Amino acid sequence: MLPLLVAALLPLPHVGLHVQESVDEGDSVRVAITLDRVANRDVRVLLDTRGREARGRSDYGPIHGVVTIPSGLLRVTVPVHTVADGLDEADESFVVRLRDAENAVLTSDRATATIDDRDPTPRVRVEGATIPEPEITNQLGFTYVRLSAPSGRRVVVELATRPGSATTADFVPLHPIAVFAPGETSQLVSVEVLPDDLVEGPETVRLVVTSVRHALPPRRAAIVTIDDADD
Repeated sequence: MLPLLVAALLPLPHVGLHVQESVDEGDSVRVAITLDRVANRDVRVLLDTRGREARGRSDYGPIHGVVTIPSGLLRVTVPVHTVADGLDEADESFVVRLRDAENAVLTSDRATATIDDRDPTPRVRVEGATIPEPEITNQLGFTYVRLSAPSGRRVVVELATRPGSATTADFVPLHPIAVFAPGETSQLVSVEVLPDDLVEGPETVRLVVTSVRHALPPRRAAIVTIDDADD
């Protein structure tokens, strides 16, 4: 009876949270729940996770449950698994929390972990096209702007049509913009061709990328060919 009474009179141990600050995407975050001294009774605490930029299930495995530190132990480690999604994106974080401690006093109840993205940045590729020269009015032709892989970011590509062998008497200088929502890999952009009455061979327009956000620029410009329609 006396040992139990003495144990009941002792101050409760302090329980705290220690979280690995960052891991590569696909690895596990180590969450350690520790006591400042050995307890003579099991210590229980509710552990849960809450997303910030990172989202539960798509970026990491969420946790919500009671963790027990058996009497006689000072530490229990719980892994939080992260998801390798293959998408280029910014580093993302989530919060780990402790609540409702039993047989202990909480001293640190939350911490933040960061998932470091290691996926390669996709590259922009602009496809060439052939557009027939119109006979009477201006004509729009279309070609594709593509990404080498899906991205987790919003990718914005600004382009411009520039003279090749064609001059601005053959086409309208345009500055199209291709916007890729996360996960998209292709967008259409337009080139506007002008009619004329000259007999001439095929002429070319260069479609160049002037600005790229959240992707790598293409290695070369695309060539749009205007097929002459005059006899």
